[in-house]
Amino acid sequence: MWKNIIVNNIQTKESILISPYLSFSGNCEEAFTWYANIFGGKITHLSRYGDIPADPDNPLGEEINRQVMHAELELADGGKISGADSLTPLASGSTVALHASLPLESDAEETFKALSNEGTVIAPLTTNPPPDDTGVSGALVDRYGFTWIISGIKE
Repeated sequence: MWKNIIVNNIQTKESILISPYLSFSGNCEEAFTWYANIFGGKITHLSRYGDIPADPDNPLGEEINRQVMHAELELADGGKISGADSLTPLASGSTVALHASLPLESDAEETFKALSNEGTVIAPLTTNPPPDDTGVSGALVDRYGFTWIISGIKE
């Protein structure tokens, strides 16, 4: 029903895209490559701090110049994840969880296994309680410190 509502005669809610933006501590490119392999996506944009014009009064330094200023990963289904290496120190984890809703339980199992490699399982992938018992879900923190909720429909 909401798909047919026009917002200010400009766009429907269906056209609104909300995607996560992830901050990294120097390993953004590595993480995006890893996520692209897991989800079958493609890195469509990657720029580095060194790509911006140099400021002689405030040089960034070679290490920062090599870090990712902005990256975008386009997923096979049209979704998107964006991210960058932070110029300030980060604590591992955050208050944002990423939800990967997969079509089948087997897809959820494969994704959960891949993301939990070198990570920490918070809640194992298991059948959801009623009334959502037609699906499975689980939670984990991946090796980059991000929390994921993985779900799929039971086959």
